[in-house]
This record gives sequence, C-alpha cells and structure tokens, in this order.
Amino acid sequence: MKSRRGITLILILAVILVVVWLANIALVLISSQSRFTHHQISRIQTFYAAQAGINYALERLRLGDWIPDPTNDIYYCINGRVDDSVTCTPPVISDPDILPYNVQIRLYPQDGGINGTTQVEAKAE
Repeated sequence: MKSRRGITLILILAVILVVVWLANIALVLISSQSRFTHHQISRIQTFYAAQAGINYALERLRLGDWIPDPTNDIYYCINGRVDDSVTCTPPVISDPDILPYNVQIRLYPQDGGINGTTQVEAKAE
C-alpha cells in the first residue's frame, strides 16, 4: 500500500512538471509572436509615414511651394531628422498628432531625374 502511494506521488509530480513545461513553451511562443507582430506593425507604419512624406513633397512641388536647387540636394524634415548628418530647412510640419514619425524628405538637384524630373526620396524613423 505504501509503495502505491509513493508511485502515485511521483506520477502526479511528473504530470505537473510536464504541464508546467508545456505551459512555458506556449508562453515563449506567444511572447515571440507578439514581438514579431509589433515589429511588423512598426515597419508598416514607418513605410506609410515615408509614403505620406513623398506625397506631401510631390504636392508641394506641384503647387510650386518648393523649388529644387539646380545644384544641391535639399532636405525637408517633418517632426525631426532621421539622419543626424543632414541639415534640414526649417521643419515643414511639427505636429506629432498629424504624423507621429520623423520623416526626412530629400529633393535631388533640379532636372536630375528621368526626362528632366526631380527625384524625391523619403526616410522615416
């Protein structure tokens, strides 16, 4: 009778150990998936912030508010710089509620693109 109690105790402890081990594995998988999803969402939001910066720059160019320099690159910043080595003209937009990311817009020299166009590049943080 006593040997059965000992075996039962060992079996119960083994089952509890297996359940805890499986719960730990599930927790690690859920945590990893959560971090991956957060990173993916951040990348998508940053992409669309850069796309919004390009659209804003194209609209400013279309309206004639911004005129590309014939010889030098021009940098405009929305909310702040992305690259610290860049000198930006005064910020165009400084409202994180409108665009909560730092967006840096680069206008290449005038007529530097295909068929006399101006190349526009945007980086977002």
